[in-house]
Amino acid sequence: MLDAKIGRYLDKTCPSLKGKRVLVLGATGSIGGTAALELLYCGCSLVCAYRSERRRHELEGCIAAFCEEQKITPDVRYARVDLSDFACVRAFAEEFPSRYGTVDCVLNCAGVYHLPSQKNADGQDIHVATNVLSAVILCDLFAQNGAVREKWLNTGSLSCLFSDRKAGNVLDGEEKNKTKLYAATKRLLAEYTCESGKSSRFRTALAHPGISATSLFSEEKGGFSRSFQKWIFPLMKRVFPSPERAALNLLYALAHDSAEGCWTGPAVFGVWGKPKTSRLAAGVTKGAEEDVKKLRAAVSAYLGAETGKNKSGMNCQTKCNT
Repeated sequence: MLDAKIGRYLDKTCPSLKGKRVLVLGATGSIGGTAALELLYCGCSLVCAYRSERRRHELEGCIAAFCEEQKITPDVRYARVDLSDFACVRAFAEEFPSRYGTVDCVLNCAGVYHLPSQKNADGQDIHVATNVLSAVILCDLFAQNGAVREKWLNTGSLSCLFSDRKAGNVLDGEEKNKTKLYAATKRLLAEYTCESGKSSRFRTALAHPGISATSLFSEEKGGFSRSFQKWIFPLMKRVFPSPERAALNLLYALAHDSAEGCWTGPAVFGVWGKPKTSRLAAGVTKGAEEDVKKLRAAVSAYLGAETGKNKSGMNCQTKCNT
């Protein structure tokens, strides 16, 4: 199940990951699930966060088969969290130390794209909530509770290079185009990652997988046309790197430190080739401080609202586990 070339690359470039304990957010996605397997190959123990019970069972089966093939004794725990639900996100972060202990690193692979228009219980678009606001909430709360010892790695996207939307436009729901909205959330996540590194108790870093035909484009979501699924998606699988190769960029970024304002991705046009760390485009980092202030203000408002709900009798953990 693991390409021999990928195994040799991991042996050569990621020996420092051996013995690390890693929380993988979005572990049931194509990139997250693949990264989980590669982390196990590198000798890591895992906490795999998931939302769908069906996809959790699929991941468990993949891990069992992979570890049997590689003769690995896995150390994997599973944690359910709905990243579109701020109450669930907060409960997950606050209860994590007592339930799962501490981790060395967090690999945030969570993200949604082109879902039907929908808002969460706090009135925020689920793309914005899942792709950026929940990441900010979790990163900040984990910094407070000390559950992360070394590094937090967010997964970015090349699409952020083409977004000119500011935080206020995205948070206020002004962007309706799904592709532009996805790019804007990834730009805000990149900005937040760069800014949070200046004050966080652990290192924050950013990586991107390039372009890969992953579950973001899956037919089951119903967000893509039949012609896309019939012609474009199969072509993507032939032209662009597989999720297995795309995930290598994330593992490389976990194993190696990068300078502030940099991210790790494929070396050739950000799409093909071995992982390479380079500086983010100035267009992305320009104005990041102002955008991050707006993000933090929005997060503070949501957390304050959720505190009020909890005091009125809402059980976040029960909601998260239903």
